[in-house]
Amino acid sequence: MGLDMYLTGERCMSRLHSKPRALIGERYNLGYWRKHSCLHSYIVQQFNNGVDDCREICLDESALQQILTAIREDQLPYTTGDLVEEYDSTAKDRDLACFSDAIAWLTESDIQARRYVEYRASW
Repeated sequence: MGLDMYLTGERCMSRLHSKPRALIGERYNLGYWRKHSCLHSYIVQQFNNGVDDCREICLDESALQQILTAIREDQLPYTTGDLVEEYDSTAKDRDLACFSDAIAWLTESDIQARRYVEYRASW
C-alpha cells in the first residue's frame, strides 16, 4: 500500500467537425510521485476543500503557480508517517521543474485544442 500521485495533461480537440473514429483528445504524463504526502496534502487542502477522495482535481494556471510558489518557499505542510518520502533539495528541484513544465505545457499556444491539467492520487 502506498500513495501514488499523478499530474496529467489533457488536450481536447474541437468536436464540432469530428468524423467517426477521429481523435478527440490526448492525455500526457506531466508528473509522478510516490509517497510525497506533503505535496498531496497541500493540493487536497487548497484545491479540493480538504476532501481526500482520490478524484481528479483540475488545476488551472493560477493553481499550478500557487503550488510552484509553495514549493519554492517551503510552504508545503509537514507530514509524518509511513507514506512520507524524504524530501531533500533534489526532490524540491524535481518538483519545481515538474510544475514549471506543467505551466509551460498548459499555456502553450494551441488553436486546435483546449488544454487541462489534473492531479489524482491513489492509495
